[in-house]
Amino acid sequence: KFSDDQEGYYEFCQAMVDVMYQAGAGFTFWSWRLYGDETGFNAWSLRSVLRDDRLKAIFLGSSTQS
Repeated sequence: KFSDDQEGYYEFCQAMVDVMYQAGAGFTFWSWRLYGDETGFNAWSLRSVLRDDRLKAIFLGSSTQS
């Protein structure tokens, strides 16, 4: 769990995206939004994830890799 380790969460997300692109598989995010994600961060909500500039760069910035 990364509830008290935001830097570890960023590193995990970057490693996950790197592995998916090395495998050539890409990825699909599990949900656009969840009830209640308007007021805080929820890692299961892509809408919530994209509000975080660093996570947005990890997930969308990596889409140009091949």
